[in-house]
Amino acid sequence: MDEESLNRSFVVLLIAAIVVSIGSTVINLSSLQRIGSISGFALSAQGTVSFSVNESVSISLTDNTVNFGECVLNNSGLITYMSNETNGTTISGFYCDGLSSGPDYMVLENDGNVNVLVNLSSNVSGVNFIGSPTNRGAFWFMATENETGSCTGTLANTWTNITAADPTTYSVCTNLTNIDNADSLNISFRLDLPDDTTVGTKSAQITFSAVKA
Repeated sequence: MDEESLNRSFVVLLIAAIVVSIGSTVINLSSLQRIGSISGFALSAQGTVSFSVNESVSISLTDNTVNFGECVLNNSGLITYMSNETNGTTISGFYCDGLSSGPDYMVLENDGNVNVLVNLSSNVSGVNFIGSPTNRGAFWFMATENETGSCTGTLANTWTNITAADPTTYSVCTNLTNIDNADSLNISFRLDLPDDTTVGTKSAQITFSAVKA
């Protein structure tokens, strides 16, 4: 047998082997379909769970009134009263008959879900609020924590003189937290009353504003 005939025979045998192999595969697959699913083959599927929280900047006053009561000026000189002290604790040594015994303060709470920077403003300046013809007298505020850890920023914990009316603002706390049981402040006020304080009922409207810290 020559080389060309040998090659033809080899090709024929190779084709025959391929045909037999394909036939065997078809038979095996057909058998598997009759048996059912392939044992041990793992399937998987994925899903998603999601949610979002909207930002809320909110403050409220749970106590919004400080009332010094009625006063009759019975001494010459400057009388200083602080709402956060029992009986006002006068600094000057002079007294004003009739002022409430105290302590009394506004209570400010962060009832949003983010930390906030809190400012304060008044609709009247201290001089106009007191009403002294000689422009003496002053109106002050101070903040302390109602709950420990409420202000983690700078707190106005010394007396701040309200020398100008709104739109001038004064910082109360640069970072009031939104954590429950650590989110509220006491705002106290102080009056400096000269002997020529004008007669009449006086009131100041205090506004608190907040932005995200």
